[in-house]
Amino acid sequence: MICASKELPITKEDCLKYFSCDGDKLDELVEKEDLYKNPKGKYIYPYDDSPSFHHNLDQISSETFTVMCNGKVLETMEKSYVYKEAHEGAVLINKGETYIIDSLNLKRRFVNAIKQEVDFHTIVLKDTLISISKKIYKKKFGNLTINFGELEVTEDYFKYKKMHYSKQIGVYNLDLPPLKFKTKGLWFTIPDEVKDYLEDKYKEEDVFAGGLHGAEHALIGLFPLHTV
Repeated sequence: MICASKELPITKEDCLKYFSCDGDKLDELVEKEDLYKNPKGKYIYPYDDSPSFHHNLDQISSETFTVMCNGKVLETMEKSYVYKEAHEGAVLINKGETYIIDSLNLKRRFVNAIKQEVDFHTIVLKDTLISISKKIYKKKFGNLTINFGELEVTEDYFKYKKMHYSKQIGVYNLDLPPLKFKTKGLWFTIPDEVKDYLEDKYKEEDVFAGGLHGAEHALIGLFPLHTV
């Protein structure tokens, strides 16, 4: 809410609609001098800095892991970053030095790294499942119906690749429990006639899937213009 109020003044109605939180929380932030309530009853961030530098918006877990090498703490990581960058076998770069992740203990939130110079890097692979928990509202835009609602996301990190520059030199399985988190998002369904039209007009394989992929990247490129 603090980060959102930096972009636009927010109201108690916004608080409930977008953050599923009672509007009194805004008054608590005013008391802590994190927000300012203007004469119109809207809440704004009153400082010149950017609060997004103080609040990690991309964290999906409150669990913090400690990465160590020979008894020395290299860094701490949020759980989702551990899955991406510090799983067993991963190449971790810390202050210009390369380390191989030797072991990962999820219960103790401990990662053990071994310093080692290598001529390869690693890329983790994941499957993502998104399920709709609740539709909050919808809006027509041209021939599309845009939906907004509550979502549940499951990320399964199942393999990683060893890469020597752009050449794949190995693929290895991972045994990690899926990450699950709840969020809110928007979605829309492409009409069947659009798919039929494209596949009739263009004879290349996967032309519809390729178009969806292009639309995805276009949306990703536009979202930062409207979100923190």
